[in-house]
Amino acid sequence: MVYLLLCDLMMIGVLHLNGYLQVSAVALGALLIVPYLAANVLGGWLFRPGYERLYRVIAYFIIAASALNGMPLFD
Repeated sequence: MVYLLLCDLMMIGVLHLNGYLQVSAVALGALLIVPYLAANVLGGWLFRPGYERLYRVIAYFIIAASALNGMPLFD
């Protein structure tokens, strides 16, 4: 986690030095921290290790649906 945090901070610095960092993007990111943290807390509260098999089936279904959706069959 510390490694990823340091990479993010370095990336922000590089973006700032190259002139790609915009105040509006930083402000939007700061506003979205609150719902992001709330969703993480809610997800941790809802997660029950006893339902691991159900979570796995749902994850496989989502992966299969996204793979089928990305195929050129429906274009």
